[in-house]
Amino acid sequence: MEATWVESFIRKPAKSILYHLAKAVEHKLLHHPGVFELFGVDLLLDSNLHLWFLEVNKEPQLLDYPLKKKFQNVQMIKDMINIQFGILNGRKNSAIKDSGFENVIN
Repeated sequence: MEATWVESFIRKPAKSILYHLAKAVEHKLLHHPGVFELFGVDLLLDSNLHLWFLEVNKEPQLLDYPLKKKFQNVQMIKDMINIQFGILNGRKNSAIKDSGFENVIN
């Protein structure tokens, strides 16, 4: 199957960037199944369709958005909590599959 535009120019490079960011700082992260933290990652797509990493926000703002974006953020937080419960109950893979998230790094 041929990759879509989003898969080729956004999702695949974004996953690669996120993987390398996570590997670069994994020694500084707390590795405990009962703990999670949300980071905001800003990426830029230039006119040549190259994806650039701009910055990571440790405490991204989630509520000061239009109603549709607030709904998406609430759903994202629900998915994060469901994944966390899945990890604690030994069903991490199914919890991720049922969410809007993708596993980038174990």
